[in-house]
Amino acid sequence: MVVKIIDKLPKNNIILVPRDKKLSKKSKKIRTKKRFLSKDNKQYIFYDVNHSTLSYRNGLGETLNFFNKDNITVWLSDDLDIAIAQIDTCLSSQYYWEPLKNLHKPDQPNIYLYTKSRAIKKIFRERVIISEAENFVRDLSNLPANYGTPKELCNKIISKLKKLNNLSIECWNKKKLKKNNMNLMLSVAQASKTEPTMSIIKYKGSNKKPICLIGKGVTFDLGGANIKMDEDHLWSMKYDKVGATTVAGIIYACAKLKLPINLIGFLPFSENLLGSKATLPGDVITSKSGINVEIYNTDAEGRLLLADAIELANNYKPELIIDIATLTGQADDIFGGKAAVAVGDKEICDLLKKHGNKVDERVHDLPLYDDYIENVEDSIADIKNSGYSDTAQVLNSAAFLSKFPKYKWCHLDIAGVANSNNIPYIYDGATGYGIRLFVNFLKEYNKSVKYTKNSKKNTKSNKQKSIIKKSKRKRRIK
Repeated sequence: MVVKIIDKLPKNNIILVPRDKKLSKKSKKIRTKKRFLSKDNKQYIFYDVNHSTLSYRNGLGETLNFFNKDNITVWLSDDLDIAIAQIDTCLSSQYYWEPLKNLHKPDQPNIYLYTKSRAIKKIFRERVIISEAENFVRDLSNLPANYGTPKELCNKIISKLKKLNNLSIECWNKKKLKKNNMNLMLSVAQASKTEPTMSIIKYKGSNKKPICLIGKGVTFDLGGANIKMDEDHLWSMKYDKVGATTVAGIIYACAKLKLPINLIGFLPFSENLLGSKATLPGDVITSKSGINVEIYNTDAEGRLLLADAIELANNYKPELIIDIATLTGQADDIFGGKAAVAVGDKEICDLLKKHGNKVDERVHDLPLYDDYIENVEDSIADIKNSGYSDTAQVLNSAAFLSKFPKYKWCHLDIAGVANSNNIPYIYDGATGYGIRLFVNFLKEYNKSVKYTKNSKKNTKSNKQKSIIKKSKRKRRIK
């Protein structure tokens, strides 16, 4: 299977064309037909679209599902945003997860992308890299708990990223987590025989202050002592690590694209199980920075991993901290799996919304009122990890997390968009949501924000320059 750009229409291929495309005078008469055979024996198949890029993704994706061994040509739009949507769809449609299948991979078509636009040809390599990053996220996220253990995920991430330039990776084991007082994280892993790990990925494409990305990595979530009762969906708790795998994919894409930014990713991986050593409701655990947390609900474990990682990120004096997590089922209920929920800094939320709409990975923000922050304050400890009510858990979780960052911060709950079986152009399972969104977001944020450089060399050279200027002035005065 191939997906490649061409600038001449092949003779024998089936050509997929959006219904609003004008081919010739004759084509206007057959606008209602699905198929059209031209004079030169080219077979055109129309797919339905409206004026949104999302309609192009869905219309083209549904049509591609009908073909397997054929050679398909997709006629790309002259509009760059629509052409990008078409390219992304074709690349995503080729993904198939098969590591644990004994059956052969199903036949898929060779896809040729027809365009004469230089701008579209230039953007193609970037879309291929973004697709590779999405597939990397899907590969990690789809792993069941017995294959995707914390240690195994660390090893797979190291194996994938170690050859990239300007990138370094650390993997902390349980001993190092204890040494660094990651107590909240360790409390989540207490009942599991599988030890937790923390992957720290640093991509230095510039000397600017780092942007810290933190991903929740619960490799399987049983709920702990507050055990989950939803038997029908318990199998899907392997997807509770998608926040962490998404961060790995974002950094992979940025490093391959050589973006001039400084990124640090924190990937805390752990299981949340039930056993004789499990943390119990009512236990009080001290965070890395000394905040005492009452464990009001052991099934609100993801925010404990994120809290310790956020406090670790504070040590790097970042420009911005964003945490990404499948944190609450209510994030899915609010938008029905059509958008992620953002809470935190208004400027960041607005930028995420803007780029989410542009690349069809939608984000909507919610307000963090003082009432929600008061709801996580506690009579026993400094704070508790869950509000007293089951309502507004999306905001209660954000309220809890807001206690930990010392720098500009945003929380992104992707529980509703992390995995799906109803997107026409994506294989069932993890969606790879967030790669397109964050590549676009980081590009603009990097250009629009005035950073304070961390480079010691620059500060020294500036001091030397000022000393030289002063000495020259003294000479002139004499």
